[in-house]
Amino acid sequence: MVTLHRRAVLAGAAMLPATIKARAEPETVAFAMIAPLSGPCAREGELQRMGAEMAIDDINAAGGIKALGGAKVRLVQYDAGDTTPATRRKKPRMPPSA
Repeated sequence: MVTLHRRAVLAGAAMLPATIKARAEPETVAFAMIAPLSGPCAREGELQRMGAEMAIDDINAAGGIKALGGAKVRLVQYDAGDTTPATRRKKPRMPPSA
């Protein structure tokens, strides 16, 4: 016969909110990419963008990031332009959550 102790019941009740929160919809994780999308190196940047999108599609199709509860991934793109100073100017604009 199984006896139920008050401490066991209270411990189980304390875990209930954590279980409900864990089942909530996972957030979306943004991957940022700085690549030359304009200028003379635009073709190279397009190939990089297509490769990144393929990888993100594979991750999302496999169920997202399992360590984050199946969070989906999205790509945030920044055009590096055709010069190094243009690339350096883009970096500070990236939000911390991007």
